Amino acid sequence: MRRLVVEEPVSRAAVAGRRVGLFSLPVLAAGVVLLRLGLVDLGAGLAVIGAAALLAATAAALAVAAFVQIWREGRRGLGEAIHALLIAAVVLAYPGFLAVRLLLMPYYADLSTDTTRPPAFSRTTAAVDARGGYVPGAAMPAGGGTWPGVALPFPDKAVLRQLQRRQHPDFAPRSSDLAADVVFARVQQMAAAEGWRIIDSAPPGGRFGTGHLDALLYTGVLKLPVDVTVRLRIHADGTTIDVRSVPRYPLFDVGTGPQPIERFLERVDPEEGVARG
Repeated sequence: MRRLVVEEPVSRAAVAGRRVGLFSLPVLAAGVVLLRLGLVDLGAGLAVIGAAALLAATAAALAVAAFVQIWREGRRGLGEAIHALLIAAVVLAYPGFLAVRLLLMPYYADLSTDTTRPPAFSRTTAAVDARGGYVPGAAMPAGGGTWPGVALPFPDKAVLRQLQRRQHPDFAPRSSDLAADVVFARVQQMAAAEGWRIIDSAPPGGRFGTGHLDALLYTGVLKLPVDVTVRLRIHADGTTIDVRSVPRYPLFDVGTGPQPIERFLERVDPEEGVARG
């Protein structure tokens, strides 16, 4: 006598959750790649990443629904539901990390080692062309407003400076007793070593005894541009080094903050002859 074995049907929510989760992976990858390669603007790239996050959240919701269905009705599909939940966790990890950093990290729209007289960015044709016609910092209204061309808000300049001094009191100019040309050469070397794209530079000298180096650095995963300028000033005791950085999209700087600048200054500083300003 044959025994009839009736298998419980597979949970549709588990199967659908796994499929939606798998689909979210290439969508997330596409958004990141498009932004890294500069093939789309920030808004379009973030929209693709947001779509991936929405798909992953849907997969997670379907997985939870599948768990309930499996528990109550004894349906199969536990493996698919777990798989969907794991994929959702992977996809949501990076957008979640960005959201947490945006909420918890200080607002770094403009950082400078000299908060009283911040270094000005170069306006030479080469520098402006390299930035696509954008001059960072120059278009920031003193009382706050909207970030030019991005429609993102930022606070008053004075508020930014107070925030910086409170959060990073040691973020200050560096003074070197080495010759100005030696310091300038080291600044160029260390900027290149840090992976910065140098777009304009001039050695210290001339009427005011100043020199500069303008460059672009990029954030980690999304490769968003951050404009940087280094100012060198000759004085009686040597050369003073100031650095200023302005992220192109400040609300999406996600914690870049002063770390790249501090690392750069530490590499520029020789073991002797340099002190904080």
